[in-house]
Amino acid sequence: MLDAPTIDKYTYLDSYVTGKVSAGTATVSLYVNGVRVKRATPDALGNYKFDAYGLGLNTGVTFEVRPVDAKGKEGKIATATVAGKDDLSNLLKANDAGISTATITGTVGSGIDSVRLSIGGVIVKVGQITNGTYSIATNGLIKEGSKVEVVGYSGKVEVARVKVNIINDEKPVLDPLTVDDDVIKGHVTAGSATSFRVSIGGVAVKTGTIAADGTFQSSIGKQALGTEVKIEIKDANGYNALRVATVKVTESAVAKLDAPTLERMDGNYIIGTAVKGTETVVIYEGGVAKRTISAAQMTTNPDGSLSFRSYVAPGTTNVQATAKNSDKRMNSELSAKFEI
Repeated sequence: MLDAPTIDKYTYLDSYVTGKVSAGTATVSLYVNGVRVKRATPDALGNYKFDAYGLGLNTGVTFEVRPVDAKGKEGKIATATVAGKDDLSNLLKANDAGISTATITGTVGSGIDSVRLSIGGVIVKVGQITNGTYSIATNGLIKEGSKVEVVGYSGKVEVARVKVNIINDEKPVLDPLTVDDDVIKGHVTAGSATSFRVSIGGVAVKTGTIAADGTFQSSIGKQALGTEVKIEIKDANGYNALRVATVKVTESAVAKLDAPTLERMDGNYIIGTAVKGTETVVIYEGGVAKRTISAAQMTTNPDGSLSFRSYVAPGTTNVQATAKNSDKRMNSELSAKFEI
């Protein structure tokens, strides 16, 4: 009589029942609840394998493997019991996602070997699992009000299903920010958020309130070229990691006026020229602002430049000037010192 086969440990939802038979075994049969459900032929080394799908091999079920010789005679019977799977092995978690999210992500237990995306109860995409984490492309299939779930499988059997929390992922729209600006402005959909947080160069510096119409602004002082300013939106569920936008400080959007040219002294008066667009010229004596000359007091030249003359107090050692405009972003730097 053929010896009883060996049966490798079989755990609930494993894909195969496997083991080994003794020499002389022609075929091997699998019995569940006393009924033969599968027959297989062992390989040259005596190894056998049964596909376990759909056989009712639930936790605690006892099954048998029987060897059969070339004449159809059964040998000694081997029995085994289906082991329970560790609860953690079927653990399935999904990260929050937004309507415009390109990929659904999360983690899986070791008992799950494939994941699929379900939208509205219909499987629409198959994901990939790498080292206990998964990702599933959404292909833009998530819409407002969609019921989104991730379904985990062991082989062909569904073992876990988890709802994906779809949250508002509308990012704030920020106005451009230049080196001349000292206020950051932006907006979100009215009523979708209550407040915001400002970070400059990666450091949170202040918070603010969003108006009823969705607009917001915050004084941040003028920032250096290239500085990154980040806005995080706080809605009903707190600060939303998907509702973040960053703007980088760029060069001035407005051309600055060139500093006035100081040409010569005429007695106690400094003579100079300011560029077109200048509305006032401020005269500095020894680095201190002393007098302001309006455009109406200057002479307009054919090229649009403005000629001016201004009194200089006796004893002054140097004179400088700056050109100004009602748009303060256009104000020039101080001119070079005119030594007297």
